[in-house]
Amino acid sequence: MPKKTEIFLNLCKSRNYENVIEIGNRLGVSGGLRQREPQGVWYTNPVCKGLDNDRFYLYEGKYYILQNNGGSIYIQAVEDPSDAEFAKMKVAVEMQKEYGLTHLWYPQITRIGGKWYIYVTADDGNTDNHKMYVLVNDNENPLDGKFQMAGRLKTDANDNWAIHGHVFQYRGELYMVWSGWQSKRVYAERQSIYISRMSDPFTLSGKRVMISTPEHEWEQQWLQRDGGSSVRYPVFVNEHPCFFSNDKTGMIYIFYSASAHWTAYCCIGELYADKDADLLDSASWHKVAHPVFSENREAEIYGPSAPAFISSPDGKRTYLIYSAADSDKSDYHRSLYMQPISFSQEGHPELGKPVPRNVKLPRVSSMSPHI
Repeated sequence: MPKKTEIFLNLCKSRNYENVIEIGNRLGVSGGLRQREPQGVWYTNPVCKGLDNDRFYLYEGKYYILQNNGGSIYIQAVEDPSDAEFAKMKVAVEMQKEYGLTHLWYPQITRIGGKWYIYVTADDGNTDNHKMYVLVNDNENPLDGKFQMAGRLKTDANDNWAIHGHVFQYRGELYMVWSGWQSKRVYAERQSIYISRMSDPFTLSGKRVMISTPEHEWEQQWLQRDGGSSVRYPVFVNEHPCFFSNDKTGMIYIFYSASAHWTAYCCIGELYADKDADLLDSASWHKVAHPVFSENREAEIYGPSAPAFISSPDGKRTYLIYSAADSDKSDYHRSLYMQPISFSQEGHPELGKPVPRNVKLPRVSSMSPHI
């Protein structure tokens, strides 16, 4: 971590907020916060009461977010991501009632060609049959009407297990990255990251390409510190891929979760490639040999995973959103966290480490015009 970023985060931990603003400005890592912000521009972690999905989408000044619960997908639009709350959401689609699908995981909402799409993982009741589905809404406002099933995304000839699809556009082309099995699980499970070009929002074109598989010890943890586990067989995990790019660097990135998310060892890894590289050539992608974001034991924030990124409305600030375990015990109870990130002189995103709970951080929407 750059020294200036370390100083800034230490100030955050000290809760000396006026010095955070003043010194952050001098160091160039606070995004130009004004020394005297009006009231109501701060938030504290964890955020988004009742949510564990972190894939926000910014469109015309509003942030759209989905949450799966009880066989349905819910939707909300907020002025600031920290305002999202499950109790205030409305139903977008009743997946179990209308389509017989359950075990809904991490839906993503995006807008392509003037229409709204939801990409979600679901199954028929057997989690070994998890596949990815696409839903569409033609309304200008995705809160109007219901999303309709467009079909299932078949990822390969053998129709293998596939989860956590993330759709993105890059240089005029549409792509999807996801986590999947190379072949059907017999005993141990290995989840790898794949990429494919899309011919349209419903169809993957060409063969899938594996760009990452769990190879390091920090990507292969499936037992808790006490030896407990939620499963009876080894699970080696790369999942929750998220594409990231900006104009600050000549590289593009895919951040992902490594190790089982029910453990405190879960962390965030990074793949990178040259901006001019062929995204569908596995040799274009390089893996950082260590986690780029991991637990903060002092702050009791364990197993950070499911990385996602959002920008302030003016595009001047970038935030990392992630989920983290509520304890270091064997369970699935997680909360959402959000914090601003900085960039190296070369433009590389620097995620830092989890900022402790209850430290005041500037709301995303306060970045404009105050930043």
